[in-house]
Amino acid sequence: MNSKIRCLVLDETHKLVRMKISRAAHKIAKVNLKQPNWSYFHNPGSEPLRAVTIGNLFEETVNKFGDTEALVSISQNRRLTFHQAKTKVDQLAAGLISLGLKPGDRVGLLEPNTEEWYISFLAGAKAGVIVMNLNPANLPKEIAHCLQLTGARALIVRDTFLTQNYYDSLVSIMPELERAPTGSPVQVKDFPEFSYLIMNTDQTLPGTFRLQDIYSLANKESTNKLDELAKAIQPDDACNIQFTSGTTGLPKAAALTHFGSLNNAYFIGKRFTYDRKRPTICCSVPFFHTYGTTAVVLTGLYFGATCVLPSPSYNSSLAIEAIAKEQCTALYGTPTMHLDICALAEQSKEPSWKDNLDVIVTAGSLLLPKVYDRIKNVFPSTKIYSIYGMTETSPSSFQSRSTDTEDQRKYSVGFVQDHVEVKIVDGAGKMVPFGSPGELWCRGYVKMLGYYNQDSKTAEMIGKDCWIKTGDEAILSEDGYAQIVGRIKDLIIRGGENISPKEVEDLLQAHPDIYEAQVFGVADERLGEVVGAALILRPGKSITVDEIKTFCKGKISHFKIPKYVQFLTEFPKTGSGKIKKHILKTAMEKAVQAGDL
Repeated sequence: MNSKIRCLVLDETHKLVRMKISRAAHKIAKVNLKQPNWSYFHNPGSEPLRAVTIGNLFEETVNKFGDTEALVSISQNRRLTFHQAKTKVDQLAAGLISLGLKPGDRVGLLEPNTEEWYISFLAGAKAGVIVMNLNPANLPKEIAHCLQLTGARALIVRDTFLTQNYYDSLVSIMPELERAPTGSPVQVKDFPEFSYLIMNTDQTLPGTFRLQDIYSLANKESTNKLDELAKAIQPDDACNIQFTSGTTGLPKAAALTHFGSLNNAYFIGKRFTYDRKRPTICCSVPFFHTYGTTAVVLTGLYFGATCVLPSPSYNSSLAIEAIAKEQCTALYGTPTMHLDICALAEQSKEPSWKDNLDVIVTAGSLLLPKVYDRIKNVFPSTKIYSIYGMTETSPSSFQSRSTDTEDQRKYSVGFVQDHVEVKIVDGAGKMVPFGSPGELWCRGYVKMLGYYNQDSKTAEMIGKDCWIKTGDEAILSEDGYAQIVGRIKDLIIRGGENISPKEVEDLLQAHPDIYEAQVFGVADERLGEVVGAALILRPGKSITVDEIKTFCKGKISHFKIPKYVQFLTEFPKTGSGKIKKHILKTAMEKAVQAGDL
């Protein structure tokens, strides 16, 4: 046999032997080496994501649902169809362009739930500016922080709301306003990029433009520019900044995109089967939260929903009246809001309005099983849906489905959202097996662009591999459902409002009689959590709880003021000197239960 041929035969024989050994080894490995069942789940989605902007989607909505009512603001006695809303949105957007605002400019929006919020948000998105949602409860210091952090160019704000006089508040941080002419840009030393204060008011105030006058600035040139922007604005552009409190101080500015927010809004609505039945939504949640912005306003655009506003801010009695009067089929709220409505519903002499509701949506804080039972007892024929997520995830990463069992609705935060990956990791960032607790991370189109002007904070939240660290301790099951079992971070969630313990601690420690302060969440049946503070006073000093609350009033938003206060001589600490905040929390909760606080 030719030596070359012989070598070739031997080589092929050896290859065949190696292949047989490899297959046998693989079979043995399959039998004897069981692979770890890591807590990872990817929902590839029921249909593709769409590359669309808010302005483009709004045009589609008007073409499809033009004569349908888009907004009903009961307190303002106003009703708008999508056609009527488009007229106002286009006019205001063109007016903002004529005023001098350009794509990418940051524009604050400080309004409660009103027609003006709805129109201003959509107009800003269509004009290409980044709309910054501000909490109407914000005090001057908080407003100043938000405007300075983002380099805001403009602010749309009403004159007064509840106890707030916003013009006076703004003058306290921008004294130049009082010396500036009406209807002209302003120059403010502490806010060098700021130019336009647009007030929702009938008054003519120094240094301001009236919102109603911005509409009249629309002209042919700015209208043509608006048409050009419809083609130029990219789905990946930022459209919205949401301010989110963390554990380390003042709010961070999470920048969200058209792409992330709109796709999230679509899959939220589809989970509620809005593609089968167009909803009429009673909205008790604030528009300025990402819950209201995405799950109500933007979901409403996709499915032609009618958004009913019972009142500018939450009022359970008015919500019930709105459900009955407008025959609402969906009710949105936090667990706290739903508990309030249940209490009133149980006393209602005309219970027929309860039969209107097909869907009850809860988000903002966790839905406890006993709260689920309470809602289900009052609304037995209504499906209860949970949404879980965070501002940084646009917001939904888990959500209930229409096909869920009662146990899945009651004991989990739902199924992984479409096109989202999730995993559970240990303290080293390594995946744990299914059924084991750890920190929940998520990844996908829902990811925010980052914290505006805060690259280091962004890097703390989002890894180089694009996983978002939620700070929540969770357990993931193999079927894609999750339970939230705790928080790795110290964030306090009071009735859906996120509160930074450090922000409150810094204020308390500024009091001359307080040596050290520790702030944490205290369990509360109605609100989920309230603010508790453990204090060590300076030697020889004495102060009452009421005096502490008075000291805080006017310096931080009312919902951040501690409800419970304990005075201690020392704090429990670890061997390395770290304060055991969980022990302080447990002790205070026991004192509350015993009636000692």
